[in-house]
Amino acid sequence: GDSAKILAAHAGIDPFPPLAHPVWGSLVWLVKWIPLGGLAIRVNMVSALFGGACVWLMYSLIARIAHDRTNEEIGSSFVPATVQMISGLFAALFLAISTPFWIVSTRAFPTTLDIFMFMLAIRLLFAIGHQQRPLYLYLFAFLCGVGVVEYATFIVWLPVLWIVALVLAWMVGLMTSRIIGAAILWFLLGLSLYLLEAWRYYLTPAYGWRDFQGFFQVVWYIWRDQYRLITTSMPQVGWLMVFLVSCLPFIMVLA
Repeated sequence: GDSAKILAAHAGIDPFPPLAHPVWGSLVWLVKWIPLGGLAIRVNMVSALFGGACVWLMYSLIARIAHDRTNEEIGSSFVPATVQMISGLFAALFLAISTPFWIVSTRAFPTTLDIFMFMLAIRLLFAIGHQQRPLYLYLFAFLCGVGVVEYATFIVWLPVLWIVALVLAWMVGLMTSRIIGAAILWFLLGLSLYLLEAWRYYLTPAYGWRDFQGFFQVVWYIWRDQYRLITTSMPQVGWLMVFLVSCLPFIMVLA
């Protein structure tokens, strides 16, 4: 199946290594050296581990959303902390029993790692707004840079994530040239994974077999593959409706 093909490509069995998911590929390479069962079982366990981390992050995110936006919520007799905890538990349970999520959490797919990185970026946005420390902004910037290389969906959401991060930084007094400049450098450091991934491919025999004309042509092919992935995965009809009924309300709640 697809998971077997992905595993073979990242494990070095396929002579043409992939130009995508360098973080997950590095994890597969590390797991190869663990003397515990077959490689497929070990990688499946990694997927399950990140799947569990995603469920925990879902609880952590939703349980932090205060229920004080309407008169009904403000006048409720329920303890706010209890309501937030129950909301987090239901959200985490819904994710845990979701069939597509269950499938990718028990197979050799990079999906759970990618979702974990995206949810961790949102969790860092909460930290920026509540902890008021530039460290969380730097971590967020670096994670966004790495996420762009690892997960094409990060590219789609990058403007929204950065706008929210900058607004939060302004609200808590972190909007200074020194802090924002340092955050940009951390973001560029994360993006440098493009160069590392291209260099890794440059050193393989596949570089010559594919008749690449230079190092930066490999980088261009990585960008090309990400562009094709984004354009082919975006729904051609109804994408605006999906954004309005699901994504926009979530952003408004976070705000």
